[in-house]
Amino acid sequence: MSKVLHRNGKELVLKDGAHLVFGGDVVDRGGYDLDVLRTINGLKEKFPDNVHLILGNRDANKMRIRSEIGEPKSSHTNLNHHGGVYWFRGTGRVGDPECDNVPANSAERLKWMLKSTMGCPDSFEFRKAELEEERKPNRVTDEDVVESYREACSPSGLMGQYINRAVVALRMGNVLFTHGGVGKPPEVVDDKLWGWRALPPLFNGEGGGGAGFQYWYEAVNNFAKAQRKDWTEQEGEGGVWATRGGYSKNSNRGGGLMMYGMGWLMDEAGKRSKNPSIIYSSWLNDGMPNDSAKSAEIEEIFEESDGLQLIVNGHQPHGDSPLPIRIGGGDSDSDRMVVTGDTSYSGDVVWQGGERQNKGRQGSKSGRGKVCVSEILIVLDSESGNVDGVTCHGVLSDGSKYAEFSVAGDKLIGREATEEDFGSDAWVEGGTEDEARKRWWIKAYLGDGKYVGCHARGWNVINKILQRLN
Repeated sequence: MSKVLHRNGKELVLKDGAHLVFGGDVVDRGGYDLDVLRTINGLKEKFPDNVHLILGNRDANKMRIRSEIGEPKSSHTNLNHHGGVYWFRGTGRVGDPECDNVPANSAERLKWMLKSTMGCPDSFEFRKAELEEERKPNRVTDEDVVESYREACSPSGLMGQYINRAVVALRMGNVLFTHGGVGKPPEVVDDKLWGWRALPPLFNGEGGGGAGFQYWYEAVNNFAKAQRKDWTEQEGEGGVWATRGGYSKNSNRGGGLMMYGMGWLMDEAGKRSKNPSIIYSSWLNDGMPNDSAKSAEIEEIFEESDGLQLIVNGHQPHGDSPLPIRIGGGDSDSDRMVVTGDTSYSGDVVWQGGERQNKGRQGSKSGRGKVCVSEILIVLDSESGNVDGVTCHGVLSDGSKYAEFSVAGDKLIGREATEEDFGSDAWVEGGTEDEARKRWWIKAYLGDGKYVGCHARGWNVINKILQRLN
């Protein structure tokens, strides 16, 4: 299906002159993590200047494995003490730092980490199944799974290679790629977070409020590079960063980057606040992009960012096709856009109107199911870096293909439906009282005047085919 990748036997090959940006979160959700890592790392090795890797939160948190589970070939029965994780403090759960109850057995600790602290409850069994396929007819034990994680998540392992090759922000021409949204700075800029869109502390005394886009872009990537270097060069297992958390240095080097991959900060009193991180932030408000404060925030980002026309990211799943957000919304004719591409839960989309039905997950290990796929294509002017085109094509959750359509060129896409264009169908039917007068968000064009409208509450996404009026 891809217009830039094709298979040559088991090998993926990139089209001459094309670039591929992989948006992060390379592991956890779909099984076959090792195979995917080999494929992505192999592409980067073969096309080092044309394949670009972005660091996601599910990538950054694997830096924890080394200190919390141990180095390869270390003990399985008597791990170093684990004081719990800071975000469980006061809960009484396994991992509450006040309870001292984290398992000392390697397999039980890894299962707890994956399920309770990394949001991937199936990953342990997924890895066991993948190893069983690779090692047939040999039996795979829980300790084998632990050792696989230890090896993969070491700096030289498959996951470690991805972490060390990835950046947190990538600018190509007038396009910015990140994993999460470009977060708003905190109201109080202090020595913990500062800079254009909020920077983590750089540990060198540099920085300061009011710095512009280019400073921010270079500084945030240099911060990540320095953190990875410290993590890679760390000798021994170090301390458990997750017990204390925060950006300040502690015995586990690389902790600052682990913190930057988290969604929440927590002060000494246990008060939580959002972490303005481009790895974890989101453009959405309860699943939808049409909140006025968010729209104003997005406009502000583009105004300050030295000519950006397009920001592409993922992180928060949204239905079965990419989510475009046209800057300015409403009656804006702006060609500046945000496009998010995470369709991790496409197998759960509900179709309204009776015309189509989701094929579901179909027993797939991935929440996408077995049919849904999409590809975002961007054309850049090789001299100016201007965006000459943004298109998308793919397969929806009902199994129907949609041909390549212009995301930026069709002014109906990336905004709310209007009665002028769609009549009474512009409005979402049913739902709660506060949803009753909400309008569909236009995501994709299917041809013959038909568009995909969507509405979401959190992770729950509804699709409907909307017919444009003549």
